[in-house]
Amino acid sequence: FVLFFFSWLCAMICQVKAIRSVILSQLGQTNVFKLDLGVATLNFHRFPFIVWLGLFLILSTFNLLDTFSNAELVGRVWATRSCLGYHHINSIWSEVMTQAIISKIFWFTKFDLANEFLFLYALILAQLVFALYVCVPIEADVCYDRVEAGDSASKKTEYKTIYFKRNSVDHGAVLQILAETARLEGVIFQDSKCTHLAVKQIITQL
Repeated sequence: FVLFFFSWLCAMICQVKAIRSVILSQLGQTNVFKLDLGVATLNFHRFPFIVWLGLFLILSTFNLLDTFSNAELVGRVWATRSCLGYHHINSIWSEVMTQAIISKIFWFTKFDLANEFLFLYALILAQLVFALYVCVPIEADVCYDRVEAGDSASKKTEYKTIYFKRNSVDHGAVLQILAETARLEGVIFQDSKCTHLAVKQIITQL
């Protein structure tokens, strides 16, 4: 619980700081502040900003709980490996998996329950490594604070990273990538809609 609370607190602080950097530009692009749930639409123009912020902090908390529950599941399965009955459990797992489509695609003939759970969770952790590879700047004097429109010329908000070496990437885009990886819903709230409108605007100007 202490580990989760510390991770949750760090994630929420980072999310609030990232929201301060991206939300104004997003709203300036989309000019809307609503959440489409499919069956209903929540129009946040009618509520104080703190209502929206609280809701999305709660959504992000559930996302973190999902990630931590996956980690707990992997830990429990790995601990089961040392039990006396693991061989019997693993034989049933192998028998089931040999009938699965994945064994026919990749020609797998042997399966181990603990190792496969560990491998799948390692794929989740690999997202963090890739995000850092994409987002860590390789230039100095980068401004990470929120920049007003009049200050954009004097402060460096575009930079090259380990991945983006040819073309510079905007700091807001970097925050979006990190937020997508960390599942911070408040930062990626209107990411797809904002991107769609930005691309549409570029096409119109051509």
